[in-house]
Amino acid sequence: MDEHKEHEQPQHQPHHQPNPPKKTSFTYTHLFYLLGIIAIALTLLNLWEVSTLKTHFTTPSPTAVAKPQIELAIITVNSCTDCFDIASLITKIESLGVEIKDKTNLDYSSSSAQAFVNKYKITRLPAIIIKGEVEKSTQLSTLLSQLGTSQDGNYILPSPMPPYFDPSNGQVRGRISVISLQKSNCVQCSNMTTLLELLKKQMSIKDVKNIDVDSSEGKTLTKKYNISIVPTLIFDQEAVLYPTITQVWNNVGTIESDGSLVMRNVNPPYYSIPQGKVKGLVSVTYLQDNSCKECYNVSINRLILRQLGLTLDQEKTVDIYSPQAQGLITKYKITKIPTIVLTGDTDTYPSLTKVWKEVGSVESDGTYVLRNIEIFEQPYKDLVQKKVITPVPATAPSAATTPASSSKAAVQTVPTSQNPSPASG
Repeated sequence: MDEHKEHEQPQHQPHHQPNPPKKTSFTYTHLFYLLGIIAIALTLLNLWEVSTLKTHFTTPSPTAVAKPQIELAIITVNSCTDCFDIASLITKIESLGVEIKDKTNLDYSSSSAQAFVNKYKITRLPAIIIKGEVEKSTQLSTLLSQLGTSQDGNYILPSPMPPYFDPSNGQVRGRISVISLQKSNCVQCSNMTTLLELLKKQMSIKDVKNIDVDSSEGKTLTKKYNISIVPTLIFDQEAVLYPTITQVWNNVGTIESDGSLVMRNVNPPYYSIPQGKVKGLVSVTYLQDNSCKECYNVSINRLILRQLGLTLDQEKTVDIYSPQAQGLITKYKITKIPTIVLTGDTDTYPSLTKVWKEVGSVESDGTYVLRNIEIFEQPYKDLVQKKVITPVPATAPSAATTPASSSKAAVQTVPTSQNPSPASG
């Protein structure tokens, strides 16, 4: 590679940077756990340092093993400012226990770079051509076997991710255009802005076009792709170049005959075009006994419903002695309080329908009633027994425990006041 040094240029630093780490949230328990790991790690480090010092003074130092030597020819495209950052890949190679004896930087506009591209049939730039003692580094050999090819004793490592420059047609691939199709006056509909911002961190989105579903262009798109709900996103064919998209798209949407990707599974609430209305709005009624101070706080259910992704349109808390509560208790034969009653578009939430089989009932009119309130392991009122019941936290049964004794130990009962139970009629 020495013969190409006369073409050496300053190493290109493209503007495209690695994706920043995603923000995560964790509880204090996780924090304490992490601190514990750090403490153990520091202890082990101290022991290692002591052991190393003892070895240094008691045994002669072994001869250092020479690192495998390699040479790199790095081909970049200075005009492609958002192409994959090849510098991150070079840093990775340097960390694999090799010595880079020589590094030549070439821009694709040079004849030397184009000669390399033609010789090795490189289809994605930036790229790295590696020469030298590659086989002596197991880690580097593994990396190249996964991402690169070999020819004439050299290894070619093309850009592993878009955007990249395609030398065959002089085009940059992987710059995506997105259409955001929406119902402009649907204030309750889910917002695609957050999703788009997340996607921009994973791929190169060059432009986003907002189109109202009721416009002439919106109606054309709706008919062309047989779209039934909005908001939705339509990606052009460049999106299929991203593994992060193709690996999950079967569960998200469809790939159309023109190569476009249409999102089909949209989080509610959304606007149903065939029905002409918003779907995904759920109302919840919280039933509680205001006189039962020891009963669990029914508002805990609100947090659970939001974690399941529900959009709560209307919320109401009623005392069990109110006429509305009495009607619900009688109609749905409710026997345990506090509880919740859900109405509306509950069936639009797969996460809810999946878990509800374990915790409640679905009535003939589609109403969801929470019945298995023992799962909270907190006091509740049994309207039939007219008692407050305190579930005992579940423990692993011993060999001596019989089913009968387990069920008796499962709850503790406390008589309620003289107020008549609403369930008694």
